[in-house]
Amino acid sequence: MRSLQTDIAFLVFEVGVCLWLAFTVLFQLGSQGQLSLVPFKFSEISNDAHLFLGVILAILSFTGFEAAVTLGEEVKKPRRTIPKSVMGSVILVGIFYLLMSYVATVGYGIQDIAKLAQDAAPFDTIARRYGGKFVVFLVDLAGIISLYAVAVAIVNAAARIFYAISREGLFPRWLSQIHHRYRTPTNAMFGLCGLTLVSGISLGLWLTPVVAFGLLGSIGALTALIIYALVSIACLRYFWIKRRDRFHWLRSGIMPLLSVVVVAVIGFGSVYPQSSSLLNWTPLIVICWLVLGFVVLIFLQRIKPEEIQRAGALFITGEIE
Repeated sequence: MRSLQTDIAFLVFEVGVCLWLAFTVLFQLGSQGQLSLVPFKFSEISNDAHLFLGVILAILSFTGFEAAVTLGEEVKKPRRTIPKSVMGSVILVGIFYLLMSYVATVGYGIQDIAKLAQDAAPFDTIARRYGGKFVVFLVDLAGIISLYAVAVAIVNAAARIFYAISREGLFPRWLSQIHHRYRTPTNAMFGLCGLTLVSGISLGLWLTPVVAFGLLGSIGALTALIIYALVSIACLRYFWIKRRDRFHWLRSGIMPLLSVVVVAVIGFGSVYPQSSSLLNWTPLIVICWLVLGFVVLIFLQRIKPEEIQRAGALFITGEIE
């Protein structure tokens, strides 16, 4: 898959530039004895800091680790490869984020942490402080490329979901057509890109690009929390009812329940108390979207019950026919 190969090439470049900058900052600060463990201390968090919003940002940054699942029909030995890919993504990305967050904090200056939050391009600022013009150029280039790479990854994952649902007869059939040579869901990609282009430009013109990005990001993060909670509930129900012989009290019982509790706490803490901004509409928008989804599901269950059952077997149990 050429798009995947392109994304991997971009990823290697971006990570390489970030690690170069990270080790440059750590080496310079370390040689001056200015490295500190303060960023890891909860006692240093100010009283007016909104910790839950920080967690939401972290979740939004992690969203997409599960995208490898959408390629399950296109890889060899998916039941072994996909779980390893998902877990590997979580571990490696977690370490990378932890390193770069620390570098950003100490590189910008712990005493200037408030300014860091208001800086539109903090790593550009850090690169100017600790590197030359070439380093700044590479950091800015990596930032631009990362936006393109993320867009490609999102389209790859979402288009395959559109394709699979369309193939089962729940979306328009033309979305399930694939390219005659590359065997990729071309129509689903075109449809998805057209939809996001119209909605993105419309919201950008209406709310300004920055506000629209923040609103869509908040909606995406809160929706992802709900999806993760539903997946945890589905895991518990599936192993308790359909695969009782493989039910494990920790993996299939306590962990999913703990996940739901954590998601509920984070979700509530992120929307209450409310701030005086457009983001207050996020919970209402998500609720309306969920209600619309349930209405559509009930409608489809009435007119296409067999397709719903077949899609459930595909997406929930993984039993691809």
